[in-house]
Amino acid sequence: MLVQISTFSNTDGTDPQCGIDIEPNAGQACYDVHVTGCKFFGNVGGGFQQGASDADYTYTFTTGTILENSEFYGNGGAGYHDGGIAFSDCDSNIIRNNTIHNNLDGGIKIYQHATNVTVTGNTVVNNTGWGITLSVCNGSVATGNTVTGNSGTGFSVDSSTGTYTPNTVSGNGP
Repeated sequence: MLVQISTFSNTDGTDPQCGIDIEPNAGQACYDVHVTGCKFFGNVGGGFQQGASDADYTYTFTTGTILENSEFYGNGGAGYHDGGIAFSDCDSNIIRNNTIHNNLDGGIKIYQHATNVTVTGNTVVNNTGWGITLSVCNGSVATGNTVTGNSGTGFSVDSSTGTYTPNTVSGNGP
């Protein structure tokens, strides 16, 4: 699927209330989604969310998504804490050259069995909450990002293995 030069705004109603929510049903997978040159703003939930709808991620998976050259701002997070962009339960996805700013809950969150995700060339500024956070995402790469002015931690990684430098991180919260 190719989505280009589109606007996703003011989504409100059925959870998770995101601009785009890629959430395969149990036993299904989603492959090769390409989103480029889009705007995501004012959504009650996050701007873009991708992950399992089923509690058992081994039966639900996404792979091959490219999310690039897009802008995410003023998205709410709505209790899911998705902020601008959230990826989980996936493998071999790319988030590159996006501008993520002024979202509630944070900028980019990669978590819960999201492996081999590349996060590069993004500008993540002035979000309420984290800038970029990676948790349980082995083999991922986060390089060449600028993360500044976020009220929470600018850049955090749990015990996940991967490549997480160089990034420019300054002026963020605790």
